[in-house]
Amino acid sequence: MCGIAGSLALRGSAVEPGLVARMTARLAHRGPDDTGLFDGGACQLGHTRLSILDAGGGRQPMSNERGDVVVAFSGRVYNFAALRHELDGRGHRFRTRSDAEVIPHAYEEWGEAATERLSGMFAFALWDAARRRLVLARDRLGVKPLYYSLDGDRLLFASELKALLASERIERRLDPEALHDFLSLLSPPAPRALLAGLSVLEPGSTLTVTDGRVVLRRYFEPRLAPDDALDEASALGALEERLAAALRDQAIADVPVGAFLSGGIGSSLLVALLATGRAEPLQTFTVGFHVDCDGRAVEEWPVARTVARRFGTRHRELRVPAGSADAALLGRVLDHFDQPFGDRSAIPTWLAARETRRFVKTVLSGDGGDDLFGGHSSYRIASQLSALRWIPSPARRAFAAAARLAMAPPCRALRELGGRFAEALALSGLSASEAVATLRSCFDEPAKAALYRPEHARRVFGYRTADRFAVDTAGHADLPAALAACDLRHRLPGGVLCRLDMMSMCHGLEVRVPLLDERVVDLALRLPPSLRLRGGVTKVLLRRAAERWLPRAEAERPRASFAAPLPPVDGEAMRALVDETLLSPEPRLGAILHLPAVRAYARAVAGDGAGRAMGGLPHAQLEQRVYALVALERWMQRWDVAV
Repeated sequence: MCGIAGSLALRGSAVEPGLVARMTARLAHRGPDDTGLFDGGACQLGHTRLSILDAGGGRQPMSNERGDVVVAFSGRVYNFAALRHELDGRGHRFRTRSDAEVIPHAYEEWGEAATERLSGMFAFALWDAARRRLVLARDRLGVKPLYYSLDGDRLLFASELKALLASERIERRLDPEALHDFLSLLSPPAPRALLAGLSVLEPGSTLTVTDGRVVLRRYFEPRLAPDDALDEASALGALEERLAAALRDQAIADVPVGAFLSGGIGSSLLVALLATGRAEPLQTFTVGFHVDCDGRAVEEWPVARTVARRFGTRHRELRVPAGSADAALLGRVLDHFDQPFGDRSAIPTWLAARETRRFVKTVLSGDGGDDLFGGHSSYRIASQLSALRWIPSPARRAFAAAARLAMAPPCRALRELGGRFAEALALSGLSASEAVATLRSCFDEPAKAALYRPEHARRVFGYRTADRFAVDTAGHADLPAALAACDLRHRLPGGVLCRLDMMSMCHGLEVRVPLLDERVVDLALRLPPSLRLRGGVTKVLLRRAAERWLPRAEAERPRASFAAPLPPVDGEAMRALVDETLLSPEPRLGAILHLPAVRAYARAVAGDGAGRAMGGLPHAQLEQRVYALVALERWMQRWDVAV
């Protein structure tokens, strides 16, 4: 795993001296083992390296034999051995054992279509000097990030936005529509970045520049295509076979490879398949947190321990005190993100990566399985909403009005129960795209409208986050399928994978995700609905696969992740951040949002009357909204962002 950066001069413009070196230096955490620079005149490339394979011979940027095709590559090509064998047979000669070296040779052989032959997680920049062509590419599902800025006479690109901001020419100005999306989705979805003029290369895409002409191409798009002929027995056999092949490829490294073991179905299944038949015990890691709502220390890892013993792994339980999530840590987590990230799950991921990096450089993780196989609880909710659609609209409105009466009692639990039922009835009457947007929204459209100052509201007039889901939901008859389609396009790369990449790479830890191997993805996209969600049970196929290796009770457990010490927004650590951001004398958010409304959110989470004060919102949603606003204000302060 590495970091890449670079610059391409367009239309005869000059490359700013020293810029790529400064950009590369900002990515040192992604590759602490080595740094390399390439100067090709019009094109310059930078690379920081985390040595996992061929430590002696895998330095980058790396070229073909003639030196006229050069690549800077981040990630892993898992099928590099098969590609190398094929290219050897076609006369290509290799000097290293690095997976990166197959890329320039594959490009020589197949041109830009070479990207479609790569199986793995990657982002790369390839310079073809003879054709004066630059190719940027990103893997199919967006495991590895790639950002760029195209301003007319130059193209800048890097693994993280902070590298692009090494250029003084980058204007740090907010993109109003990207902000509108962020407030709903907690991270701005590609291709927009929250800074105007900067872009995210979409997953499964290439950007090619030839003599100044720019072409964007989508070579892969995850589309659900259920195959009703695929029965459970056939799907189980295919899943186990493909997962085993993915694990064989992803376990290749010159350094020890470990595995996260959270006790959830995905990680337990991966450990079962990976540990079986090994000569040496597999290293597994569980990060447990001493945390409880009343301050008592609680151990959260017994299931992971049982799985580790069952498969004879060399297991480490990395225990993190509850006090670890203090204000200083929260600040470090927020500040490492180049764009505001409004999901508090980044905090336990940061801690897990920090602890695991003490022992290994690379681990396998079960991340992505919930999005790919239907594991989110929201899919079950979506199924229930679909069932409500048979109720005539007048009856739904009457039931919703009755449910809202439950919000009158002073008991917060009753208010929230009535609010959820009323919301479910309202959601059942929406279109698929509107229902998906609501289920995935932190701030819905009315809440955003109430926050905006009039001048900012005019900037986003007519723009709705729900509209970007209209294409994704088209053709999906049931709401759970529509939700899954949108998650694969937006939530997975912009949320889960962004968090995993940023929080692991800041510690120089490579995380591989076998459940997102292209062979597994191909099968998952063809699953009929009953193998995703059945009778309220999520991840049906993964559970059936796990039953072959684990006791039934463990295979049927609810989804799990590392116990997250999510600091309550009304706790001491978050109060300090709220005071520094939302309650500061002149927060930057005041240029776009009504400060009384922002401060009402900040104060609402402190007392039991908060739900009534904010329209009966559940306390958890209030906390989420406050954290998102804190993340946004902190980001604007850190990067000196103007409106």
